[in-house]
Amino acid sequence: MPERLLTVDLGNSSCSLVLWEELHVEAEPAQRLTWDRQAESLDDLEHRLAALGSIDRALVSSVAGEELTASLEASLARRSGAVVSAPEHGLRLQVETPETVGQDRLYTARGAGLLARGALIVVDAGTALTVDAVGPAGVFLGGAIAPGPALLARALEAGGARLPKIAVEPGARALGRDTPGAMAAGVVVGFRGAARALVLEIAADPRLADLTTGTPTVVLTGGARAFLLQPAPFVPLPIREVGDLVHRGLLACLP
Repeated sequence: MPERLLTVDLGNSSCSLVLWEELHVEAEPAQRLTWDRQAESLDDLEHRLAALGSIDRALVSSVAGEELTASLEASLARRSGAVVSAPEHGLRLQVETPETVGQDRLYTARGAGLLARGALIVVDAGTALTVDAVGPAGVFLGGAIAPGPALLARALEAGGARLPKIAVEPGARALGRDTPGAMAAGVVVGFRGAARALVLEIAADPRLADLTTGTPTVVLTGGARAFLLQPAPFVPLPIREVGDLVHRGLLACLP
């Protein structure tokens, strides 16, 4: 019977879990779960995990606090044969403080490097926007971290006494016709502009150019990636859209 593996991406605001029954980086997940940390308890997640049936191993990437990470791993240990926290990513880190690089960025980079060739710019659009440069043979060069669209919208609401709460959608135009429209314009068009500027500047950085020749490929992932694809792609570079990239990177690090 094939091994049933669970990969876990514990982020700043939510947690995604993917069950795999085929253990290679281009496999299709058997099932996906999402745990909303703000609205659901750990017991809620345990009930969902129980419904998955037997799990042989769980691999965990976490950027959350140590206490929450330990609680989640203890919960996983009750449902799986073994829990591996932060498996070895297999990248060469050419950055000043390797110990501070978020696990999610590293596993995303590892997954991208197995799915695309040459120089890569890995864009993960979620709660945060991360834009990282990855050279051939798994060289991680660093990158940038910025707010994602939902975080930008919440910051406007929190910082402006008379600004309303808005729900942003991809495709907003720059010319807003009322206050919510103007806020949506600033968030959506501003987010796309920030992502575009970061990608193009990183693409032109000599540290990336020194590792390869030709045009880098943008590997795009994350729950907010539609903001960068609608109404048109945000950069004039080759783009490969990949779901579950943190999870695919974890899968590639299978001990």
